[in-house]
Amino acid sequence: MLKITPSAAQEIKRLQANAEMTDSWVCLNVKLGGCCGLTYNFELVEHGEGETVESEGVKIAIAPEHQAYLKNLKIDYAEDLMGGGFRFDNPRAIATCSCSQSFSVDP
Repeated sequence: MLKITPSAAQEIKRLQANAEMTDSWVCLNVKLGGCCGLTYNFELVEHGEGETVESEGVKIAIAPEHQAYLKNLKIDYAEDLMGGGFRFDNPRAIATCSCSQSFSVDP
């Protein structure tokens, strides 16, 4: 099951408030791109479709075609000298880039 850390949930809730979409869903998916071939993508949407889960008070929707890539994904948020960003820990990934935004999986 997908998991969001408390710090990631706090940042998502801040983004929702800034967008005036406090009751929105996070639509999480995978797109082609990045150093390793696939990147994580999410956007705030009014209605969740596909598999829906809730973690740390955040509602997440994952389209059926992306579920296999995101199974047991853990999303964190961290601040460092370069600024803040989401960090993705994906047990399905066989390779990731140093920014943790791009990954590849076995076919």
